[in-house]
Amino acid sequence: MPKTMLVVILAVILISLGGTFKTSSAAPLLPPQNLKVPALAFDEKSITLTWEKAADYASIIDYNIYLNGKRIGTANENAGSPAKPYIDQFYADSSNSRAQKISLHNYTVTGLKPSTAYTFTVRAVYRDGRESPDSNRVIQSTTASPRIFNIVDYGAVGDGTTLNTKAIQAAINACTAGGKVLVPAGTFKTGAIWLKSNMTLEIAKDATLLGSENPDDYPYHYLLYSYSTDERFYSLINAQAPDHGSLANIRIIGAGTIDGNGWRQIGVDPQQPELPVYAAAKNSTNKDGSLNPNHVLNIGILAKAQVMKLMDTGLTFKSAYPRRSNLITLRGVNNVYYGGFTAVNPANHTVVNIHCNNVTVAGVMFKTFQCNNGDGIEFIHGNGLTVFNNVFDTGDDCMNFAAGLGAASQKETASQNAWIFNNYFRHGHGAIVAGSHTAAWIEQILGED
Repeated sequence: MPKTMLVVILAVILISLGGTFKTSSAAPLLPPQNLKVPALAFDEKSITLTWEKAADYASIIDYNIYLNGKRIGTANENAGSPAKPYIDQFYADSSNSRAQKISLHNYTVTGLKPSTAYTFTVRAVYRDGRESPDSNRVIQSTTASPRIFNIVDYGAVGDGTTLNTKAIQAAINACTAGGKVLVPAGTFKTGAIWLKSNMTLEIAKDATLLGSENPDDYPYHYLLYSYSTDERFYSLINAQAPDHGSLANIRIIGAGTIDGNGWRQIGVDPQQPELPVYAAAKNSTNKDGSLNPNHVLNIGILAKAQVMKLMDTGLTFKSAYPRRSNLITLRGVNNVYYGGFTAVNPANHTVVNIHCNNVTVAGVMFKTFQCNNGDGIEFIHGNGLTVFNNVFDTGDDCMNFAAGLGAASQKETASQNAWIFNNYFRHGHGAIVAGSHTAAWIEQILGED
């Protein structure tokens, strides 16, 4: 081959390769996907956004949030997540240096005006400093300023001893559509209460809604499934249509605490003393017939009282024990939002959703470590669950999906379409668990970051 021809061929090859490299470096950046506002994740002064990562997320280090075209912050700066300090502390520990890094893909916009529409987009920030095009655009309006129904105005007393069930229920019954029932600072003891459609229950900062230790303050005859034969005590907070129809649009929020008063607290976590430790039940009997020191009849509060009440009616201990109250049970509710509060010390499970669709759990502290059966979230026969920014320090499964038992449940709705991300799981028998009730099937569950 003549030398001149060889040079020309090499030049063509180099030009071609150079063009290839240039095209690769200029490949279009991919925007975040499916920007949205989760169910009821907005009020008169704030809106929460979530989005899915772009396909090339490994090269993305942050996300810029835009309000009406103006950049207002980044996902990594978002201070609204109680999980983020725990996540940051985890990565700051050198023993976790090889752990997979997660991506934060949610943001809460605060300081907004009531009854006002806002337009949002999000852009990915790449490792080399480049910014992606806008995500899809979301237009969301804040709510009107709600009418407030303060439980104190209905006779509630926050001294930690007065039983306030009637006063709190009166405030709920009086609450108009779109209104807010406010539990102000103080400790308000109560038995079972019932929420209704189109309302918010707010547990304010420095407020505690404390479950009564008296089993008579919790109605009996609750059934987990329509075909169940084992009756139970109702929960501290309940929502259930009298005709087993549907309710809608219920929010439970606030910076305060919902305390089930289920068990004795024996200490705190030595590394993170803001996390309580409860006595762990060991319901065995010694050879001499005495009860294990950690038997529920020795360490329980409401848990003990409810078991003893049922045993006094003739039930065996084995039959009575599973019938204790949950902290919160909502049944048949479309659109639910749990946000910001701290849930502690349930006598049984913590937050239970049955036949509930479009449920959001954001920024809740689940502090139930060693509470027997103290699962964080139960999701049963529901469609649509979004869980993010939460801290789970639980006595059983952090999250559990169930779908009924036996042939009767096979015709029910599957438990489906859940998205779980940006949470901190500290203690739990399992982080995200499916079963053991699986008759109607459990499907389309995504846990990430």
